[in-house]
Amino acid sequence: MALLGTMLLLYIVVHMHDFWYVYHYGDVPYRQYEESLVTGEISSTPYTGQPIKGRLEEYVREDSQTRVTIVKDLYKETTVAFSNPLLVLFYVLGMAALAYHLVHGFWSAFQTLGWNHPKYNPLIRFLGVWVFGIGIPLAFAAMPIYFYIKSLGA
Repeated sequence: MALLGTMLLLYIVVHMHDFWYVYHYGDVPYRQYEESLVTGEISSTPYTGQPIKGRLEEYVREDSQTRVTIVKDLYKETTVAFSNPLLVLFYVLGMAALAYHLVHGFWSAFQTLGWNHPKYNPLIRFLGVWVFGIGIPLAFAAMPIYFYIKSLGA
């Protein structure tokens, strides 16, 4: 538990720095979305204008037919971050540690509450292993793998 706990703590610190901290305080590029209020068509371009205050700016143009939204482009930040194979490996290993942690935690919660009846134990084991232990970490590990594979083709 000490080793997995340390791995998860390190994962959380790296993740919070790479995305949360950078998103709030870093130099993240902006993206501009324009939505036609007549047709509903949306277009997207990188924003190169004056810096905006905050993470979002939204207004309707003078012609009252176009809504402009300018936001920080976290998608681009994620694409760049996960083009690094070492970071992808770190995230996948972090999800493996999370898998063990969730399996143990799910089973332990039922044990602690006294809900470990022989009739329900197979269902608890199934949910703990397949849904929480494999399904959730696998879904979260898929994102860095997807972005890395996508970066190879670009």
